[in-house]
Amino acid sequence: QVMSPAPPCALAMPPRCRSAAAAVALCWLALAAGSSGDDAPPPDDGAAQYQALGLRPGAGSLEVQLAYTRFAAGYNPETKFGTDARRQFVEASQAFQALSDDAARQDSLGTLRYFDHVRRLNDDEELQHFTEFRTGGSAHLRVIFFLESGSERHWDVWAAATQLHGTALVAQIGHRDARTMSGEQGPFMASLKLLQFPAAVIYDPISRAKKVSHGLDGVAGMVQRFLSGDLSVSDKLGRVQELDEESFRLRCGGGVDGSSEKCDFAFVLATTMAQEQKLDEMMATLRAFTETSKMLHNVPQDTGKNIACFWLRMDRSPTWDPFLRKHGMAALDSYAHLALAWHPSPMVVLAPPHLAHGSNIAMQGWFRQVVAGTHLPSKPVEGSLPPLPPPASPGDEPPESFATTTMRKLKKQLADVSPDIGRSVLWAQSELKRMDTEEKVMVFGAAICALWLLIFLMRRCCCCCGRRNSAVTEEELLASLAAVVEVPLRRQAGEKLGMGIGPAAGDVFTITGVSMGELVERWNAAQPEAHRRVQEGDRIVGVTAAGGQRATNCTTMGEAMRAGGDLTLHIAMQRPKGVPQVMDKTVSYVMLKDVKSLRSAAELRVPQYSWAGPATSSLLEIAAISAELSQHNAKHSAEGCCMQRLEVGDLVVAVNGSTAVTSQLDVPSPLLLVVRWRAPGAMRADRFEVAVPRNGQEDRLGMHIRNLPGSQ
Repeated sequence: QVMSPAPPCALAMPPRCRSAAAAVALCWLALAAGSSGDDAPPPDDGAAQYQALGLRPGAGSLEVQLAYTRFAAGYNPETKFGTDARRQFVEASQAFQALSDDAARQDSLGTLRYFDHVRRLNDDEELQHFTEFRTGGSAHLRVIFFLESGSERHWDVWAAATQLHGTALVAQIGHRDARTMSGEQGPFMASLKLLQFPAAVIYDPISRAKKVSHGLDGVAGMVQRFLSGDLSVSDKLGRVQELDEESFRLRCGGGVDGSSEKCDFAFVLATTMAQEQKLDEMMATLRAFTETSKMLHNVPQDTGKNIACFWLRMDRSPTWDPFLRKHGMAALDSYAHLALAWHPSPMVVLAPPHLAHGSNIAMQGWFRQVVAGTHLPSKPVEGSLPPLPPPASPGDEPPESFATTTMRKLKKQLADVSPDIGRSVLWAQSELKRMDTEEKVMVFGAAICALWLLIFLMRRCCCCCGRRNSAVTEEELLASLAAVVEVPLRRQAGEKLGMGIGPAAGDVFTITGVSMGELVERWNAAQPEAHRRVQEGDRIVGVTAAGGQRATNCTTMGEAMRAGGDLTLHIAMQRPKGVPQVMDKTVSYVMLKDVKSLRSAAELRVPQYSWAGPATSSLLEIAAISAELSQHNAKHSAEGCCMQRLEVGDLVVAVNGSTAVTSQLDVPSPLLLVVRWRAPGAMRADRFEVAVPRNGQEDRLGMHIRNLPGSQ
């Protein structure tokens, strides 16, 4: 029976039977490998479609479905696949759509990682959050499908998500899930003005423009039309795209090596992470850039030159920052407008700074002059333009905070149970009417006792939770750690530092701005790497005056900075994830099993090379090592193990799993969680294999292991 051909309806089963049917089908395919199959192939199928699935022409429908299922299972949307890999996945999806019927496509969704590619939204607030641009997130178009139920799987939605991977974010929501407790549409859903369901909305987080489709067919093609630049003069949707490999290919039809087919010039807004962190100001700049881009719509008709408009995020393209600084972008500029050309020879022209704060008309007039050849670059490009970054993946989107997510889920649950609560109240009222006075007194007495017991339990729970949560975890400390960098400044008499400061938590100063042409800005200009420059948001955690005494609180640091003369600023520089860091951080466990205690092994001090906000006071740093610890270090050096040594400057984050380090100083043979800061590239990690022969299942490895905090 296993060897017999499967009937055409074998895969069109209820969801509970799909896994069993898929297992039987896989066994059948494995045993029947090499045979032609008994089910006839669909007519008029091209050989290229079978080739996209890795099949021979004329393969049966069951083979087609299983081949696509295996292909899709290996494509993780969180992974940064190259352009070729994404194109292969799209071609495989299109081939499967052409070679299968509706029943086979719908059945295959039960075995695919559907909700890994399509984000499920649960309420109106989450819907609005999904459409918004967030610092560190992508500016890709959002595509939202409104279905009868948020849990259903639809082939058109899946096809759109796979075709648009790396170019748009796709989600779905049940239209009833976006309603309020009273049954009305939520505020954001109501603003979309949907007339019927199912429906799809294409939303631009930059311009806030939208396009509604009352149907699910052809949505992916519509999005790709916007991304390819097929826009009308009034379109704001997709007018500006992030400059990456995929958007450049779609908009300009060429590769990242400059083989552009459709774009003679590109109008580009380049921004730094410092600008992105000022979200309101960043959005205003982007919307002004979008309006200017609209004004350039008829440039191809006027000049015969094709143009495209892009947003270049320099934190995602590290090689572009020094390139633009070299070609005229000032050291402290957080954004710039520029014109780029890839052929016949690379060219970059930066707009004068005053135009950035001027009118859109003046900016588009400048760009037209560049296209016409009136404005020439101040410095020729040597070689080629820097490479473009890969597109952002869905996993790069910053998550909501835990508190926001919890509150939204709580409101959703209250909305779900509110009808049940109403029915319970009506039942209680009817029952009370039937009771006599004595029964009512007993019920109210029981209710008061239950309420008192509930209050007692809640107070105990809150107290326990408060005590449990008061201690900072190892993961939280490691995530908040920043390297402290020394910034030596030689100050002339009466010279100002040239930076704005304000107090922050932990009795330190936050840098609110750096003035052009002043002392700190000149120090920045001497730093070749942008991430090592003093930036807005950095923290001043110490000031050492000419006398050598280090001030570590706001009062004494302020006095030292006002006193005049040379000084050294100790600045905590924590750069966003994905951006080059000032120092490399290595985390390791150090087992001091041949040392009495941490107190006897080393002289400890308040951290000078690390900062972790208010939690810094709970950490300790190695200031000097004892003879006992020197012997420990020499022993491990002889064994070739550098990570088990403890050196001056190492930061002790936890002892035996406790972040209350000061209370663990006398623990014998302690296990320390240690952080070391090293210059980028100074540390190297090698991976090697150790072959361990085992005599049987009872033969134990004989080692203790544990998870290293901060590791993936």
